[in-house]
Amino acid sequence: MKNRKLIVILFSIAALLAFASLSLTFYLTGRIEWLRLVTFLFSAILAYIIYTRK
Repeated sequence: MKNRKLIVILFSIAALLAFASLSLTFYLTGRIEWLRLVTFLFSAILAYIIYTRK
């Protein structure tokens, strides 16, 4: 992967935005929306996999 740092940064930003959205939704409604939770986990896991790959 040529642009590994850029991809990791983009997935990290996506994970942070999904986490902020999940937190805000939970704070306002008291419920966890599964799609936002899955999006957060997926983005974070992909960022970690790409970051640790050599």
